[in-house]
Amino acid sequence: MTGAVDLKAESGPFTKPVIGIATSAGGLSALSRLLSALPTTLDAAIVVVQHLDPARPSHLADILGRRTPLPVKQAA
Repeated sequence: MTGAVDLKAESGPFTKPVIGIATSAGGLSALSRLLSALPTTLDAAIVVVQHLDPARPSHLADILGRRTPLPVKQAA
């Protein structure tokens, strides 16, 4: 992960499909398998929502970024 993304700054009309994925805290393995199987030519945005411990820093974007060739960024 290179930094958080401010989604509010990305205003304008959406021209690509958005795929939403939600997982529980134990869903990292399944999420990793799913993202690693997606083609690099996928012409869609993927939004992942995962339950995280608010008392601990998240390394989810770094972990997923190592498991998929698609760009991974954490939203602010």
